[in-house]
Amino acid sequence: NKLTSYEVKKKKLHYYTCQKCKGVNLNANSSKRSLKKGVHDTFIDLLESFKLDQHLIEPFKAQIKRLLKNHNNDEYELKETIEKRIQALNVKSIILVDKLMNDIIDDYTYKSYKEEIDKELLQLNINLKSQSKKISNLDDFVNSIIDFSQNISKYWALGNFEIKTKLQELIFPKGLTINPENRQYLTNEINFLFALNATITRDSGVSKKEKASINTGL
Repeated sequence: NKLTSYEVKKKKLHYYTCQKCKGVNLNANSSKRSLKKGVHDTFIDLLESFKLDQHLIEPFKAQIKRLLKNHNNDEYELKETIEKRIQALNVKSIILVDKLMNDIIDDYTYKSYKEEIDKELLQLNINLKSQSKKISNLDDFVNSIIDFSQNISKYWALGNFEIKTKLQELIFPKGLTINPENRQYLTNEINFLFALNATITRDSGVSKKEKASINTGL
C-alpha cells in the first residue's frame, strides 16, 4: 500500500508509514541512533547501482549511438548520399580538365561545364555542413545522456520535491515498492536508459567462453 510521510518535530526526524499495514514505520534518513539505513539513502544506493564502471562508458556510448542512428537513419543516409555526389562531381571535374588539356573540348565548353559543377558542389558542401552539424548534435546529446545517467543519484539528492518526483517518474514509470524488512526496492518497469545500463553491466560479467549480445538493449 501507499506510504505516508510524517515528522517527529521534537527530534526533527522524518518517517514513512504504511496507510493500511500495522507496525510499518521506515526512517527516512540514516542517523547514529537509527537501527536501519534510511530509505532515502537506500534509494540513492539503488540509483547508484545504475552507474556504469568507467570501462563500460564507451560501450554504453556505442549502444546509444546505434539506437539514435536507427531512429535517425534518414539523416545518416542523406549525408552519405551528399558525400557520394560530391565525390562523383570531383571525379567529373578532373575528367573535364583532362579533356581540356587534350583538346577534346574548348575553353568555352570547359568553363560552361565547370561552372555548373562548381555551383552544384558549393550547394552540396553547404548541405553537407548542415547535415554534419545535425549528426554532431547527436553526439553532444549522447554525452549529455552519459552525464545524466552517471550522476542521477546526485541530481535526485540535490533536487527539490518537484525534481525528485519527476526523476522518480522518469526512471520508474510504474512506481516501485519497498520491502520493509530488508529495505530492498522492487520495480516492475525501469526506463530504457537505465535498463540498458543494467544490461551492459550484466553482459560485462559474461565469461570469456560466452558471447555477449551485440544488440544489447536495442
